Amino acid sequence: FCFCAAVTRALATTPVAPASTSALSWRPGMPSQTIWPGYRRRGQTVMSLNQSISSDYRQNYSSNSGELFVVSVSGKAIVGEQLNEKFIREFSAKINQLHSEGLKFVLVAGKGSIARDFIEAAKQFNASKTSLEELGLQFSKANALLLAQALDAAHPKIITEFSEAVSILDSGRIPIMAPHIAGITCEGTAALLAEFLGGTLVNL
Repeated sequence: FCFCAAVTRALATTPVAPASTSALSWRPGMPSQTIWPGYRRRGQTVMSLNQSISSDYRQNYSSNSGELFVVSVSGKAIVGEQLNEKFIREFSAKINQLHSEGLKFVLVAGKGSIARDFIEAAKQFNASKTSLEELGLQFSKANALLLAQALDAAHPKIITEFSEAVSILDSGRIPIMAPHIAGITCEGTAALLAEFLGGTLVNL
């Protein structure tokens, strides 16, 4: 299962350089503009986006709290042409196992291709940019809620703010986030959250 391999690589002492694979890991301090090509296409980097987050607002959670992973779970993995129950069962079982062994996780759920179909349809009705973003957010929240049902230690409320993750992690539960920054993907949100918390990014 690719997630297990991704976590194993992320736990290695030497960070894995980003490559064209289905899962990669990144630690704070690695060149942010090489995390994935999408940011270069958008003319942005994680560093430039992260500068908008006040340094006083950063938590560096994992430095004193053990190994922390921020996992970007693409909506396409959860719902492709149809709901992927096999992926959800295997993924949640692995998270449950690793969490019980003492690893900490924050999950960020994407909206998936079905949301894009809805967004494209809404554009035909001249929906506003705000409405299109809200539509995508609702699909991300639905995917996040579905993941939460399959996880033993998931926090029941889907979060949309980075700071909410800290108290949930302190309680021993798993925060699940829906991307909330306009124009930023699931992967981008997870990367910013990983830097905010001082954790390791795993991108599925």
